[in-house]
Amino acid sequence: TGSGSLSHAILRTIAPTGHLHTVEFHQQRAEKAAEEFKEHRVGHLVTVRNQDVCKDGFGVTGVADAVFLDIPSPWEAVRHAKTAMKKQG
Repeated sequence: TGSGSLSHAILRTIAPTGHLHTVEFHQQRAEKAAEEFKEHRVGHLVTVRNQDVCKDGFGVTGVADAVFLDIPSPWEAVRHAKTAMKKQG
């Protein structure tokens, strides 16, 4: 999630029918991002999770059309990204 800039850009693209699942390692940042999404009236389009994607995955299975890994060691999350991805379409 980071600063939320990319998430906001993605949300503008997928609105009004899509849904973004974003994961932030730092709890305070995840909470702040969730607040900002609500303030910007896009909270209904996003689920924010606080976890380590390299160890715990993304918290979803077979729902993602795409996965963006903006993390220090993206190769450590690839197997979890595969689980998050849709099998078809």
